[in-house]
Amino acid sequence: MEDNLTRFPVERIRFFLLWLMGVGVAFLISYWLSYHMLFHPKGYKVIEIGEQYLVLQQNTLIGLKDAVVRVTFIDGESWKIEKIVQDVKDMRLKYMFFYMTTSSLLYFFLLERAKDERLKKSDLFWLLISILLAWGTLAMELDRLHEFFLEKS
Repeated sequence: MEDNLTRFPVERIRFFLLWLMGVGVAFLISYWLSYHMLFHPKGYKVIEIGEQYLVLQQNTLIGLKDAVVRVTFIDGESWKIEKIVQDVKDMRLKYMFFYMTTSSLLYFFLLERAKDERLKKSDLFWLLISILLAWGTLAMELDRLHEFFLEKS
């Protein structure tokens, strides 16, 4: 009887430590991919900043270098250069949130499977919805930047 009472808190502590480890590893992986490796599929990197122009490197879907985009501005629009540079820098954080969401949700999904629990349709549904929402916010920001570049170039 006493064994069941002492085992229950130990299992909860073990599960919490596994959960904490998963979140920590997901954060480290997403930070490394976003800030150190600069793995930004369909993203941009600032190459050159001029007084009236901006040169950006566009990436492919798998994160490789693609086209170089040069955006020029008229005299009254030079403030937009700073805005675009800041938006491109902010994309690192948005990619980090996407990688964090994806990796942590996959970790928790696999953790539940390791406990030999039955796979429920609702688990898969919420896993896919969460990843799609994270990708949706990132994709909307990428589309906004891409449309702006197409309009200006």
